Amino acid sequence: MTTARVLLYIVSAVQIIIGGVAGTVALLFSKASEAGEAKFGDNPLSDLGNMGAGLMTCVALFFFLLAALSIVLGVKFSRGGQGIRITTAVYGALGAVVGIVLLINSDGGGGAIVTSLLWVVFGGIMAAAVTIPSGTAWFNRPRS
Repeated sequence: MTTARVLLYIVSAVQIIIGGVAGTVALLFSKASEAGEAKFGDNPLSDLGNMGAGLMTCVALFFFLLAALSIVLGVKFSRGGQGIRITTAVYGALGAVVGIVLLINSDGGGGAIVTSLLWVVFGGIMAAAVTIPSGTAWFNRPRS
């Protein structure tokens, strides 16, 4: 159970980093679009820059929300409960599925394969830790 909890915190840190990078890219798109509008007036490339900024902002928000979910699940582990157990199992399984999809769609580069395998392993460990009998018993324990 401790391993699953630590993995949730590690995953949240990675998601915060990805969200920060996406937010920075959104800011760069926005600044480039503003600079293009200032120099050339309203043009289609400025609109494309604004669309890119909006898309990257959505990506950043998505990853920040996932990071918040990871942190909440990790914090709530100490109290247990079936809702936390089931949510963690689904979250881990979805993470493993995303890792498998990334692995299938990777171009064969070493970094993409390693990253995909890490998501599969982390998600699988999180899902398995809360669904095996000892994990289920831990979440069903009496609480004071």
